Amino acid sequence: MGQGSRISRGLLAIVLVSAVGATVPLRGPAPARAADGLYRSAAYGYSLLVPTTWVRVPDVRWTPAGPPADVTFMPPDHQAALSVLVSPTGSRTYTDADLQGVARRLLYQENEVVNSTTVHAARQVIGNATYETASIERASGQPLMLTVTYVAVTQQHHRLYALAGVVYQLVASFPPPGSGDTSPTPTPTPEGGISGNAAQRGASIALPAATPASGESLAGRMSSDPADPPPPLPTDHLRGDPCPAGSDRALVVHDKNCAAPAERQFLASVLESFAIDPHAPNDSRPAASVGIDGYTLFTDQALGFTVAFPGQWAPIPLQGTVRAVRSPDQDALDLVAVETSPVADPSEADLQAIAANAVAGVGTTTPGAISYQASSGNGVRAVTADALLVVIHRSNFAQDYARVGVVVAAYHGRIYSVLGTAIITSADPLPVLYPFFSPFTALARVYQTVVDTRSLEAGLALQAVPTLSIDSHDAI
Repeated sequence: MGQGSRISRGLLAIVLVSAVGATVPLRGPAPARAADGLYRSAAYGYSLLVPTTWVRVPDVRWTPAGPPADVTFMPPDHQAALSVLVSPTGSRTYTDADLQGVARRLLYQENEVVNSTTVHAARQVIGNATYETASIERASGQPLMLTVTYVAVTQQHHRLYALAGVVYQLVASFPPPGSGDTSPTPTPTPEGGISGNAAQRGASIALPAATPASGESLAGRMSSDPADPPPPLPTDHLRGDPCPAGSDRALVVHDKNCAAPAERQFLASVLESFAIDPHAPNDSRPAASVGIDGYTLFTDQALGFTVAFPGQWAPIPLQGTVRAVRSPDQDALDLVAVETSPVADPSEADLQAIAANAVAGVGTTTPGAISYQASSGNGVRAVTADALLVVIHRSNFAQDYARVGVVVAAYHGRIYSVLGTAIITSADPLPVLYPFFSPFTALARVYQTVVDTRSLEAGLALQAVPTLSIDSHDAI
């Protein structure tokens, strides 16, 4: 995909998000409905009220390496989902910033986050506990699929409790040049397909022909290899725009979930009913090796630091590093290095120079292409650098482009650095990495492209960078 196509994707993402509305937490009064049913977890001491029409789906994983959800509920149309994820924390106490980081990393694990997309963070009281929340209106794929995802995380009883909700909204693209009228008119056929102009414009949009084998469970499709798109349900089809709105005029809507507004309200009411028993016993288990965000903590007690890496990435030997991990396709990398400081008291300019050299170790950038941010606290001085486009020159005169993020911190005569990088454009073939968890079966995954895969991995790599934590008691 060329630079022009990437710009078009970014423009369409903005139009889609604007058409549906700004990202806000999933809150608001629920519409009238049948009675709720109480679900109670005796093992983890929580309860929530769920519409009796929603179905429970077992064995759902939101991340490749993280734990399965303790429980997942979906409406009958399978176009929304709510999961409760629980994980033991051992002796670790999570700060508000730690909880917010878990929420954000879970968002990044589920699908790509376009650079121009804002992740909305907030603190919210649900039941008898305070949660750190992160929400996003996410556009991905080609054509673009729009979803809303919301995550709330708290720590109670030596556990992390995470509420993760997602609602599918629509699939749309720009009309081809000279296509004429794009006024919003209903386009479903009696069979639920697409008719009229929408059918012609969406002619290249096709679902896989395979259908699930008799008796295959929804859970089986959800927990399959993320590299294998699930076969469509017999009811999967492109419905066009059966509930047009004025904001659709600038788009070709290939499929729309008309129930999305109601499902967002239902989801909000379920979330707000969640309650943790204050008398539940503490969890005596050690901290999970991979958390609910799909990241695993690497701690070096001798050097006094901790960093979180994507749990599905494999460690690799890399000279000059304390730890390095690489994505399965080998196009994304996180590494941490520790060395003696070249000066007794490095300044912000010194740290910025070290960060710039780290970026230069990956490839070349144009002047001013790297943004820097300084911070300090507890005796640790740090500089974070972000380079959106780094050119990697190959021996055959070809070029790849990468994104690089790095944090450089100084403490007690040492320089700690964490670097995350991923190739974002390349001519090399690459299998598409579909969203690991999606309740929308084939409609959610059929549009994923290599561009989405590379953006997803770049996000995962860069989310590791701000997790560097230096222990002021041990790092001596």
